[in-house]
Amino acid sequence: MIRLDIDIGSGPRAVEIDPEDITLGFLEDIEEAQGSGKWRPIVSALGELLKLTPMERRAITLRQFKQIGNALSESVKDQATLPNG
Repeated sequence: MIRLDIDIGSGPRAVEIDPEDITLGFLEDIEEAQGSGKWRPIVSALGELLKLTPMERRAITLRQFKQIGNALSESVKDQATLPNG
């Protein structure tokens, strides 16, 4: 379980993510967003995963974004292995 405390202006809020519950759709969205090189799809997918409002998504700092991204990246690496094609 990943537990993140994020503070985006209205006081700290805990967000918990079970890496095993991350959907393949989220991973597809992130892969596609990274391929586009644009921020908006990445921020949108992340906001959806964390159940953030549009205003909360816009308030996330780069530091918080990196912390969330690192935590998710590490957990997904630990949980998922790609099948051999």
